[in-house]
Amino acid sequence: MLPTKTIPRESTNVQSSRRFIAVPLCYQETEFTCGVACVQSLLARYGMYFKQSMLADVLNTKPYIGTEYQNILSFVKAKGLTASFYENMKPTDLIRFIDAGIAPLLIIQAWSDDAIDYSHDWKNGHYIIACGYYEKGIYAMDPYTLGNYTYLPFEDLKQRWHTVDQFGNRHYYSGIIMYYETCQIQYDPGKIKYLG
Repeated sequence: MLPTKTIPRESTNVQSSRRFIAVPLCYQETEFTCGVACVQSLLARYGMYFKQSMLADVLNTKPYIGTEYQNILSFVKAKGLTASFYENMKPTDLIRFIDAGIAPLLIIQAWSDDAIDYSHDWKNGHYIIACGYYEKGIYAMDPYTLGNYTYLPFEDLKQRWHTVDQFGNRHYYSGIIMYYETCQIQYDPGKIKYLG
């Protein structure tokens, strides 16, 4: 498990910041469905609602392997989103996307059961959504964290931001950028809906 740290002082009210995108908080239902929960969150932002079990099926999510980014790309494109896989991104790229209202889906190393040097780890791949930034790092919707947004300093992100795909290809500083060109954002965390 990751050590608990004090949240940076400037982040006490992240949702009031222009540097923060409120994406739905989704909790992964299994150890291997972080990608599924992130896709669920990003689609719900556009008013598209899917159960995680259905998404896990169409994304071909597998125990111990998880979800391959190629399957995410194919599915969200079929749903009408513009989507691309990027490599060698920098924190300035994340800031640029977030400023444009796009929350990048990142693939990092996280949640090892052992104390580990993530810069050399390739076995703990994990999807998160970069949904905001502060002076020294990013805010994220981490589907392994129930009920709260998380943060990760840029230095930590740099050490963890790599993954290996199903073909053994290593990817550095990678993620998926997806957005609707013509669809309005539907998700409003301040809106209270009628029950029934």
